[in-house]
Amino acid sequence: NMYLLSSGYETRICHNGREASSIFDEFEPDLVLLDIMLPGMDGIEVLKWIRKFSQIPVIMLTAKGDTFDKVLALELGADDYVVKPFEPKELLARVKAVMRRYNYDEKDPEVVNYPDLVVDSASYNVIYKDVEIKMPPKEF
Repeated sequence: NMYLLSSGYETRICHNGREASSIFDEFEPDLVLLDIMLPGMDGIEVLKWIRKFSQIPVIMLTAKGDTFDKVLALELGADDYVVKPFEPKELLARVKAVMRRYNYDEKDPEVVNYPDLVVDSASYNVIYKDVEIKMPPKEF
């Protein structure tokens, strides 16, 4: 947490899965670091819950390092899996890498850039290979 804060990230800490699901709606995070071994609703259940409505990046951060748990989390939609203990610099590098893949732009979060594609949700503009695609907001 301190490493993320000192790198400019805003964080929220949840002590169980139910708390995580309630804070998720209020905070609207750009990325989730999720432990599998949360009391109550475990991290796998929280991941399933998140994936029902969101494609937000999720990095599993847990002491469970066996292959079964890694594969399960990744197949359920986790973007990365880090086993404790870990070096804070490695976690920070993984956070930055996942954020790069999702092309988050802190200056303009309503514009998402992909290779050959720009989607601007504020103005309902889509540009594919430098060509603007006209569409009504209903189809956007």
